[in-house]
Amino acid sequence: MELVDAETPVEIADGVELLPTPGHTPGHVSVRISSAGETALVTGDFLHHPIQLAHPRLCCGVDVDPALSERTRETILSSIADTETLLLGSHFTYPTGGRVRSTATGFVLDSATAIP
Repeated sequence: MELVDAETPVEIADGVELLPTPGHTPGHVSVRISSAGETALVTGDFLHHPIQLAHPRLCCGVDVDPALSERTRETILSSIADTETLLLGSHFTYPTGGRVRSTATGFVLDSATAIP
């Protein structure tokens, strides 16, 4: 096992990258997987509930740095919104994932791409 720096994205295998998503805990990362021209992002704990898509400023009580976790959600969601990147929520019930679309006030999982 090798310790990696969580400050910048790190490719740990072909098409598998650790992406810094700070705020929940020090060194928190999410996993971006790319294969055959498609990309998925496994959230880890930068999103705890789908309501945080619609309201990215809502923080979970266990985020050690609420302001940083809020900025992380805004940054990551903005970067994948309206793209073909598949978001896979680690703590979501149905739908567990889908493509993120922007709305006037935040983001939403596209119901046409929802994953049960």
